[in-house]
Amino acid sequence: VSDDASALGRLVARLADGRERPLRLKAQEFRAEVVDGLSRVTARCTFVNDTAEALEGTFSLQLPQQASIARY
Repeated sequence: VSDDASALGRLVARLADGRERPLRLKAQEFRAEVVDGLSRVTARCTFVNDTAEALEGTFSLQLPQQASIARY
């Protein structure tokens, strides 16, 4: 996946020492469904953790102005 694809979803992990580190996006999968004029897009993102520790982080995603998140 190219670096531009990170604009579709970004995960920044917090390391044990407090530093933040963006994780590399390995794959993305999208599924779209339209019902009664409304569309629902489901995105599945896979990121690579190349450390030996379990990580927590923040996922961010830019949405179009009139879009909203219904569930996560």
